[in-house]
Amino acid sequence: MADANILHEVRALLRQFVKSDFRSCDVRTADMAIFFSRDPSLRPEAATAPASLGAVSELCAPHIGTLAELAAPGTAIPAGGVYGKLAVLDELRELIAQTGGTIAEHRRAIGELIEYGQPIVTVAG
Repeated sequence: MADANILHEVRALLRQFVKSDFRSCDVRTADMAIFFSRDPSLRPEAATAPASLGAVSELCAPHIGTLAELAAPGTAIPAGGVYGKLAVLDELRELIAQTGGTIAEHRRAIGELIEYGQPIVTVAG
C-alpha cells in the first residue's frame, strides 16, 4: 500500500512540474531520489560495457513514466532513432536512441513504471 501512495505522490509532483515554469526538479529522501528536467542535456549518458563484451550500451529513461512500446530485440536502431514510447501523464513520448545499434535485450517490461535514468534496453553494435 505504501508503494501506491508514493506513486500517487510522484505523479502529483510530476503534474505540478509540467504546469510550472521550472526547468528542473530534484527531490531526494533517505529512500529515493526523483529528478525531472526540461533540459535534454541533463539526460543520463548511455552506460557502456567493458570492451571485452564488445560494443554494448544501455539506453536509459529520459524521464519517469510508464513503458508503452518497445522495438523488438534484433531491431536495428540508428542513433537518434525511435526505439519505443513512454507514457508521461496522459501523453506518449518517443524514446530516442542516444547510440545506434541492434536491440539485444529488453531491460524493462511494457506497462512497467520506469524511473529517470533506469536502463530500458541493451543495444549491441
